[in-house]
Amino acid sequence: MTDDAIIEFAEPLPRIVLAYVVRDRLLHVVLRYPDHMVKKTVDLSPVLWRKRIFLPLRVGDVLFATLRINVDGTAIEFGDGDIDISAESIERLAPVGAS
Repeated sequence: MTDDAIIEFAEPLPRIVLAYVVRDRLLHVVLRYPDHMVKKTVDLSPVLWRKRIFLPLRVGDVLFATLRINVDGTAIEFGDGDIDISAESIERLAPVGAS
């Protein structure tokens, strides 16, 4: 095996191609995979309550409104980019209205 051999361990990670705030902490996202796309609206509240770093997003609508996708599409960012949520975390959230 050469040093430049590619080893695949798992499914490719999703990339975020579109994300926008619907209302409150609801987010509409489009995730791209190599062979398909998934569109869904998710509630970010479960993620925001997991870690203390997300406290400003739990209470600050102005900061939440600064949502943007990072350069490579692997996360969404807020503010100056010091707060982010990965595409993998968003992928694991159930769509709003799903049971």
